[in-house]
Amino acid sequence: MPTVAIQPKLARLSRARYDAMIEAGILTENDAVELLDGQIYEAIPKGPKHNALILRLAKLLERRFGERCLVGCQNSIALHEYSEPEPDLAVLRPREDFNEGALPEPKDVLFIIEVSDSTLAYDRDLKVPLYAAADIAEVWLMDVQAATVTVYRQPKGNAYHSEQVYRPGDTIPLSAFGDESVAVADLGL
Repeated sequence: MPTVAIQPKLARLSRARYDAMIEAGILTENDAVELLDGQIYEAIPKGPKHNALILRLAKLLERRFGERCLVGCQNSIALHEYSEPEPDLAVLRPREDFNEGALPEPKDVLFIIEVSDSTLAYDRDLKVPLYAAADIAEVWLMDVQAATVTVYRQPKGNAYHSEQVYRPGDTIPLSAFGDESVAVADLGL
């Protein structure tokens, strides 16, 4: 009798099961993890430059656009049934309840910023396509090593059809705020 090769199937973890693990204490705030496309990924430790950039960006965005948005720092976003990423910054539509009743969803997101020091491939190749698939209108990928900001717009499927690289000396137009823009020099790269 011939042997049949069985291919094991990797199970996708839903957000409901992931959240139940947190509720049960299996995962805690001390576990630096995020759920991406049904898999739990361990976060790479962040250094002082990464942390400083996030604080600088949050302050800049709150100072410039505070009444027109909420700025979430490393807070979860409910992308879909199998993804609950924690972007470095999520610029959200303002809500009176500050999203207390539920995690923000793609319809709540104006744009997302990922700061990449040692995580460029992870952010670009794993997270950006998930944001596109969830129809997030705009994502910034800040490459600390290259001192550039790649802005992704026009999501379709799991890709963005517009990708623009900005360098020191450039200004980034903010589609979420009409004719407003931010100078790359002000971002602290």
